[in-house]
Amino acid sequence: MKSKSQLEIHISRCKPIKNSWFFVLLLYLLAHNPLYAQVKGEEKFSIKLKTREFVPEVGIKSETLSKLQHQIVAEKKYPHVMIQFTEIPTSYERELLVTSGIKLLNYIGNNTWYASISDSIAIHFQNTGITKKYPALNLVRSIEEIPVEDKISPQIREKGIGDWARTPDGKVNLVVSYFKDVDIDIVKTRLQTLGAKILGGVKVVNNLTITIEEQKITDIAAEDIIMWIEVVPPPGGPESNRIRAHVQADMAQNAPLNLTGNNVTVGVFEWNHILQNHADFSGRAVRKDATAYDPGHHPTMVAGIIGGNGSQSNANGGTANQWKGMAPGTNLYSYNANSGGTTADDYLDFSNDLETAIGTDNIDIANNSW
Repeated sequence: MKSKSQLEIHISRCKPIKNSWFFVLLLYLLAHNPLYAQVKGEEKFSIKLKTREFVPEVGIKSETLSKLQHQIVAEKKYPHVMIQFTEIPTSYERELLVTSGIKLLNYIGNNTWYASISDSIAIHFQNTGITKKYPALNLVRSIEEIPVEDKISPQIREKGIGDWARTPDGKVNLVVSYFKDVDIDIVKTRLQTLGAKILGGVKVVNNLTITIEEQKITDIAAEDIIMWIEVVPPPGGPESNRIRAHVQADMAQNAPLNLTGNNVTVGVFEWNHILQNHADFSGRAVRKDATAYDPGHHPTMVAGIIGGNGSQSNANGGTANQWKGMAPGTNLYSYNANSGGTTADDYLDFSNDLETAIGTDNIDIANNSW
């Protein structure tokens, strides 16, 4: 017979084993619990928009089906919807989806896209006769309308529109994004019909800057061709200084990477221009926009973080190369968004500069810190 001390030792050694088996059993039961499986399934299909988080219902609502059917067949329109798949379609499957009338536009997460529907076949994805002929439709989990509320920035609905976006005549300046399969002239015409004044637009990012009465915002959002509405950005302002350690420049510049940014062009979009003759840029900083040259501290600081060579660190109280930038060999193109007008004018100036920078100046990277 074991002594008491031996028995205690034996029991104490067995406890972790018993507890381990209990823990494994608990995990097994949890993993096979229907409620747990349901929660995990919902996580997979949960959509996180700027306006809300939700799980789309499986299938398509009868009223949505009827509405889309009428728009496609009777009105000859290509309505925009939110479509979710059970799995991400492959390139081949996407081609098949096009043949069934589904054109994917903007990915919004968890197997879900904004899309346009050109054929009523697509909205009958739960019909086995149709899916037999168009097997790619078997991937469709849900089709939903895009509510007006999901097209309006929460800033507008919850915080209101700031003074910077209001005009002297009581209207507001907005940035309106439209779906990329819609012609910009169609969007302009529709917005003007609603009373908007078109201030400008940038095709490359599919948006227009407009002035309109605030109460018309909901009417704009109700238009099928409109994807998103937000106020024009507020005036730019300086940020805190950054330091070399913060951007972890040594990791990129030292072996084995040895990266310098050579042959890379960065567009620096700011509230002023980069000081072109700063010694840290050694002739690599160039003003590229049409705005009168107006160098400023903040864009120069940002450009230094990006591509300064650090040659002036010692002379300004630092150690050798203490303030060398992340990519000291990069070309720095400077663009000033300060138009001297309203914030809407500033945004248009920036948008036009961006389009020129991408289409004409061939920048590789765009930096915005204003």
